[in-house]
Amino acid sequence: MSSSGSSSDTDGTSRSGSVPPQENSGAQPPSETQKAIAALKPGYPATALINVLLQHYNIDFAKYKRNTKISHKLLELWGRIYDAILVEMDKVQKAGDTPDWNAFDKYTGAIAPFEEELLKLEAILADNELPPLPPNDEVTPLIVFMGKWVEDRQKFIDTGKNLDEAHFTALFPQALGGESIVKGAIRDDDSQILGELTNKIRDDPMLDTDIMGIGPDDKLVTAVKEKVQAIKTAADALAPEDCEKMGKVVFAVMAIYIPFLAHAKNAEDAHIVSKEVWDAAKTFADQTEAFAQKSSSIAADVFDGQWKEYETVLKKKIGAFAMQMVTLMRLASQARRPFFGRTVGIVRMWQAISLIFVNTRLLEDTEKVFTATHTEVTSFTVDAADLDKRRKAYTDLVGLLKAEVEKYNSAKWSEVQKAYETSAKVDDEHLKKYQEFIKKNKQAADLQAGA
Repeated sequence: MSSSGSSSDTDGTSRSGSVPPQENSGAQPPSETQKAIAALKPGYPATALINVLLQHYNIDFAKYKRNTKISHKLLELWGRIYDAILVEMDKVQKAGDTPDWNAFDKYTGAIAPFEEELLKLEAILADNELPPLPPNDEVTPLIVFMGKWVEDRQKFIDTGKNLDEAHFTALFPQALGGESIVKGAIRDDDSQILGELTNKIRDDPMLDTDIMGIGPDDKLVTAVKEKVQAIKTAADALAPEDCEKMGKVVFAVMAIYIPFLAHAKNAEDAHIVSKEVWDAAKTFADQTEAFAQKSSSIAADVFDGQWKEYETVLKKKIGAFAMQMVTLMRLASQARRPFFGRTVGIVRMWQAISLIFVNTRLLEDTEKVFTATHTEVTSFTVDAADLDKRRKAYTDLVGLLKAEVEKYNSAKWSEVQKAYETSAKVDDEHLKKYQEFIKKNKQAADLQAGA
């Protein structure tokens, strides 16, 4: 990510930060992540926090399945800023008898804002490790998935814009151009997702005859599939500066994909195979193609209103309980290992048992447990006793759910309990593997170095 440097200045000033690379004694060559981290200049104690965070993101970004191009580009931009800060620090250290106030002002003005930029992205890491395409699921979780995709994408765009602020641009003879660079990378990510979505819709096995209440000449599924191909053709002509429009187009194609995915999840859902839903999907596909044109005069807020009309049809059967479920599903993204899998497992419990009973008090208790976990488990170095306390809270919650559900449908409980236990096992195993990874890769992943 940045050029390598020595562990001390020529005047003997000691630096701290990254761990010196070790000999690669095994058969496996170092990974790109390890090489990138080993290439980080050690820095000074004042930049140790930044150094650790850059190592952290090098490791986590390598796991991403979505936003891959933009995350890689951000690492490059961050590396340039980090190197530029060190250059100014070196100037101050080597200034001799004449203080270099210009260099001092540049690096001291950049460190705190840079730390803030790196720290505030932590919350979205788990989402980006998920596949970029929505899975087979019900309507509500699919809409939540889409909303999180938009939120994560915008956070990356905002980060790029922030890199053009004065405290960063002052480090360079010319503007860094963070926003422009980020939009170019976002464009590549968007194009990849749109292409994959288009292919998935084209190849979906759903047929026109699967739709209820249509005439012999109605070809709604075929029409939607063809229209999605036309949307992609229009979107391919958009430029990186059309970033906002491109994001809305990808979001819209995800929305058009919902009836296909929901049908694959539950082919017996009469609402999803209704002519009303597919008429709405066809209308929204037409509207999306018109909006996607580079020369389109359709305003973004008008298109947002068209989406809301389509969303209303999709969610026609959704009531108050479903909105509570949306809240729980959103909280799942705020849980890190070893509680992400447990949280998802409990959300899935609620999804499975909602047709059997609804206990509002228990729903509130569930939300409290999720919220407390988000508040108390804020890193991977939380004390073991605190982790055990949170695990017990989840175990107690599962016990309450079991007591209620077994009154109504013990067979259903056995199914969801098994899924929860599997998720909990993955939680603990992945955290353990992560901790072992940190221990075994000191030169690349000692996230406590210099902290």
